[in-house]
Amino acid sequence: GGGGEGGGGEGGGGEGGGGRASSSEQRCVVVRGRWQSADVQAELESLGPFDGVFFDTYEETVEDFLALLLRLLRPGGRFSFCNMYQPHDAVRHVAYSAYLQARLAPLGLSCCFERLELRVPPETWRGLRLNYWPHASYLLPRCRRVDGLLWSAKHWACRSATRDSCAGRTGAAPTLALAWERCEALFWGDG
Repeated sequence: GGGGEGGGGEGGGGEGGGGRASSSEQRCVVVRGRWQSADVQAELESLGPFDGVFFDTYEETVEDFLALLLRLLRPGGRFSFCNMYQPHDAVRHVAYSAYLQARLAPLGLSCCFERLELRVPPETWRGLRLNYWPHASYLLPRCRRVDGLLWSAKHWACRSATRDSCAGRTGAAPTLALAWERCEALFWGDG
């Protein structure tokens, strides 16, 4: 579940799953408890470093998890998180995604976003108080632990492309798809 439980490893996730993968073996170890617990952190660190980590941001932000992430993720390792910040305002969501990208860079985490098209039938939300993701697309964070120079080049190219894609537009606010359209090629690849 969510609420701050984190995990890592190949196929890990959910309730603090963790594990290391090698070319000959993949494994997943479940570590129960909240990631904020000193005991859970010690156990995760003893299992790492990890090739991949996913963080469920429910009721938290990815920034809450960064100090531990840097101790868990191996160089070249991949990281992703549930990216549902500012879900009811596309412009703020895109801006916050760009902010997170800039926030992760000085930590050696190159983060790009892959736009995924969603096909969610309208009846999915029937009977629920809130449709917590009203958009037809989702920005999937694809982060990798890299050296700062590589990230810096990608970051500034993306910022420029994003700014150019929104320049001169009047009227309705840009959608997620429009705001990231020109960055997609920069984001695709090793991330």
